[in-house]
Amino acid sequence: MELIELYVKDAGRERLDSYLAGQLDDLSRTYIHKLIKEGLILVNGQEKKPRYIVKENDFIQIKLPIEEEMELVPQDLPLDIVYEDEYIAIINKAKGMVVHPGAGNYSSTLVNALLYRMDSLSSVSGHMRPGIVHRLD
Repeated sequence: MELIELYVKDAGRERLDSYLAGQLDDLSRTYIHKLIKEGLILVNGQEKKPRYIVKENDFIQIKLPIEEEMELVPQDLPLDIVYEDEYIAIINKAKGMVVHPGAGNYSSTLVNALLYRMDSLSSVSGHMRPGIVHRLD
């Protein structure tokens, strides 16, 4: 299992599943909901329901099951490209679009779309997380 730990910052009146989906672009809300139900997401050391309202400085631990390596498949998906040259592309990612393929989201991700459009992507972050830099806003 991979362990992700984080503290809640800028907490509004947001549900646990929604908050995590906004923080972890590579996990869908549906998958996060499943992890919560399986007891793999703890808040301050305790199991919570997906509808739990997060609070400032809550400590969240997420145990992610290790998955088998999968093949990345290029897909022709619509992208809002703000800027593109031979080295970089700046994408205005659609809300709700999963960034990296993973459990429950093997296709229709930003990575699938970029693989279709680009000649090559950096592999600095590994095979399943090619060439992505997040949130430059």
